[in-house]
Amino acid sequence: ASLSPSTLDKLKAFLPAYASLYNPIDIIGDADAERFRKTLAAVAADEHVHSLLVVLAPTATADVEAIAKAVTRIARERGKPVFGCFMGSQGVAAGQSILMDAGVPVYQFPEPAIASIEALARYAEWRASPEPERVEITRDLNEARRIIEEARRWGVREIVEFQAQELLRAYNLPTPQTRLARSSEEAATAAGEIGYPVVLKIASAQISHKSDVGGVAVGLKNLKEVLHAFTDITSRAQRMRPEAYIMGCLVQAMAPKGSREVIVGFKRDDQFGPLVMFGLGGIYVEVLKDISFRLAPLSLADARDMIREVRSYMLLKGFRGEPAVNFQALERIILTMSALAMDFPEIYEAEFNPVLAGEQGAIVADVRLSLSS
Repeated sequence: ASLSPSTLDKLKAFLPAYASLYNPIDIIGDADAERFRKTLAAVAADEHVHSLLVVLAPTATADVEAIAKAVTRIARERGKPVFGCFMGSQGVAAGQSILMDAGVPVYQFPEPAIASIEALARYAEWRASPEPERVEITRDLNEARRIIEEARRWGVREIVEFQAQELLRAYNLPTPQTRLARSSEEAATAAGEIGYPVVLKIASAQISHKSDVGGVAVGLKNLKEVLHAFTDITSRAQRMRPEAYIMGCLVQAMAPKGSREVIVGFKRDDQFGPLVMFGLGGIYVEVLKDISFRLAPLSLADARDMIREVRSYMLLKGFRGEPAVNFQALERIILTMSALAMDFPEIYEAEFNPVLAGEQGAIVADVRLSLSS
């Protein structure tokens, strides 16, 4: 805060000539309680000053208790937030007690005091901000609950993509055309119906991270490539994860050209509830860790801010002639994840990775859900 000329004139009238009158104000180490009181009264009356931090590094002659009482008096009279920083241990303990009994926060070092003032200011700004805009997410809760209860009856703790597709549809989430193929012939038929090029992914309830077992093949352009990829993916998965039950492969439409991969997810904290996350997706999320977080339930402003907080935002906005992604589509997916987290406390963790975002929209290409025990 910059002090007004009238406040500076008041301070000059009683402070020593060698005192520092500019913020932070140094009233010199020999200051008694009255000098503290008069300085605080003058500064607290300044309209440019919104809060006060009193730092005391006491000398041998300082009357700590009297200074503490002067601080509490100003805090009571002026009605502005006052914080104390009485540095030391036994020598200032009595003064610290006086401040605490009067409801004045007191610290031993300036840094945590400044952090608290910042938190108070940010909270006041948040309280003064407009009521957040809530977006209603349309979904079929009965269908979603049937899917989750069915997984529970099977004793499944993790619902992976080929099982979770129905849940995505219940929440009206955009997904690429997908078919479950239990043989290479079925995969070839599905690819022909969907249209080349296609993606093949391993389908197993015991394999959640498909890339770890080489369980994904992209850009398959013809029948021969699909047949070969199916055999290659399933045999490798059986070899690397012999305990896993392999259902077959998912055959999926390729993402539109120019799509960028992002991740949307949440994890349920035992104390605070579901923490929703957004960031750069695919295999890069674990390497770059470019992620933003918010506690559910989210407002539209929360979703917008999450997207714009990540360092890779400029890649989404468009770089060197690339078109921007459809931010409205991304916001809707983030808000849907928030709704899913609030609807079903039994879901401990969920992840849409990747979400393929492009100029025309965004689709959820892969999904994983973990149920609580």
